[in-house]
Amino acid sequence: CDDFEDQYITDATYNITHNLNIMAEHVPLSNGFTLYDILWCGNEITPKISKADQLTNLLIEGLKYMVDNEDELLQYNASNGWGNFNNLLEFVSECLIASFKYPNDKVIYSR
Repeated sequence: CDDFEDQYITDATYNITHNLNIMAEHVPLSNGFTLYDILWCGNEITPKISKADQLTNLLIEGLKYMVDNEDELLQYNASNGWGNFNNLLEFVSECLIASFKYPNDKVIYSR
């Protein structure tokens, strides 16, 4: 197919509660954005994140920050009990694995 790069390779879907948005906002990245920006709003930032391989290095950076700063981030566990540090850590890890596994896949955001 001539349009191979424009086709979806997988139908992988990853969901995380928006209750963790505040925690993700406190994970800074070297591109000037936060983990929240790239995972919830990647289609709204410049440059837009539209392919999985654009996330790889940022997710590695975010995971490292999370592991190094767990004590600081725990204060942002969702007060209603629907979302905690481990949930976000697992979600970011799953997204990172997918970015390695399917680097050419399109990324679609939904809030």
